[in-house]
Amino acid sequence: MYTRCPSCRAEISFEPPVNAASLPDGYKHKIKCPSCGVTIGVKIPRLDSAVQPTFTPQNPNAVSSEPVYNAAPAETAQAPAKAKKAPYGRAANIFVLIFSAVLAVVLGLAYLVNTGSLDVDFLSGLAAFDPITPLLLIIEGAAEMEIIAIILALLPTITLALAVINAIVAIICCAVGTYSRVYNLIWGLLILAGGVACLFQTTFMFMAYPELLAELTGGEYTPSTMELFMLPVFEIIESGLYVAFAVPGLGILSFLTSLFSLGVRRKKAKAE
Repeated sequence: MYTRCPSCRAEISFEPPVNAASLPDGYKHKIKCPSCGVTIGVKIPRLDSAVQPTFTPQNPNAVSSEPVYNAAPAETAQAPAKAKKAPYGRAANIFVLIFSAVLAVVLGLAYLVNTGSLDVDFLSGLAAFDPITPLLLIIEGAAEMEIIAIILALLPTITLALAVINAIVAIICCAVGTYSRVYNLIWGLLILAGGVACLFQTTFMFMAYPELLAELTGGEYTPSTMELFMLPVFEIIESGLYVAFAVPGLGILSFLTSLFSLGVRRKKAKAE
């Protein structure tokens, strides 16, 4: 077989690989140009294919006006190996599992702090995120509460359920070896929304029931919407109970992990 070097245009004579018949279609045999040393990839046609070599002299027996270089002797060619699966899927799921599990533990601690079972000053800021006590109270007197009040009271409970479900799914994915990055992204967004909503739970309650705020302040305090949203943040900072930021913080980390996993997957897909 013959080919031309794309660099120096020298005519090269070479023998196909010994195992050419077993090579996949489109396989490029690597040869080194004896003239300039450039490595060339030449498609080797299968024996049952009508595809012709990349270059065939019109009269191979005639004296060529250009020198013909003989390539190195043919060797057994190695078919390209299949790319290994990148480990980023498992690593991302492990981080999702960690953040979801830690969030569930923090919300569980909030119940213990609120009921007095865990008396630690540092954790007292978690009392507002108790996911169990409001659920028990609603079960006892649900007939007397409006739907919006029930939903707002159950924000920590909903966030706990999301975190537990996400942790269980992450464990199953790690065991099976199949990872859904879109699921992680959607669930991470839900956990983020739940964590942030827990922080502003009292704000939402005052917005839904302005008469409640008027009753608590004697009707003398009419804050703007921005002031109402910043009220929980200012209370946490003034009281020094910064641990309350752990709940929305873990929601942010869970979402960023899922977002990073999706971004890495797209980058690797483009590279492939």
